[in-house]
Amino acid sequence: MLLFRVMVLTVAGRRVWKDDQDGFSCNTAQPGCVTVCFDQFFPISQLRLWTLQMLLVSCPAVFIALHIKYKKAEESSTEDISVEKMPGCMFCIYVSSVFCRIGLELGFTVLFYHIYGGFTLSRIMTCSESPCPNSVECYVTRPSEKNVITYFMITSSIFLPPRQHCRTRVHYPK
Repeated sequence: MLLFRVMVLTVAGRRVWKDDQDGFSCNTAQPGCVTVCFDQFFPISQLRLWTLQMLLVSCPAVFIALHIKYKKAEESSTEDISVEKMPGCMFCIYVSSVFCRIGLELGFTVLFYHIYGGFTLSRIMTCSESPCPNSVECYVTRPSEKNVITYFMITSSIFLPPRQHCRTRVHYPK
């Protein structure tokens, strides 16, 4: 599933967010107002946040694979081991890595919610930050497409990892 999320971000996400700041406009000519309002609504790029999320979420899987490879080299065994047949210590490490990944997914989902004030991006945003002369309306490019990708990323973060980890099997390389 992680690979599919990377593909969605690479193929669809980059096209949707490529002109993010250039397409963001406000109904004022005040110098600096558009930049300040854009920074208020998007303190970090959603693509960068999701990229960081996927990197950190994949780390426990990489660590468990390296640990298994190390144990495999010590034992010189070539058999495949399912999660149910893992030795006690390795099984505990595996379970803790699963909970770590699920925790990271949920943590990034909560972080996304707090940074952007929800999961839905509105078409028109009101900004009253200085140096804007008064309350101005700002317009986001491609809000519908951004919402679809956001819903996909949030859904795949919350609902799919627990199901995915319940069916995982660990195989030793030959």
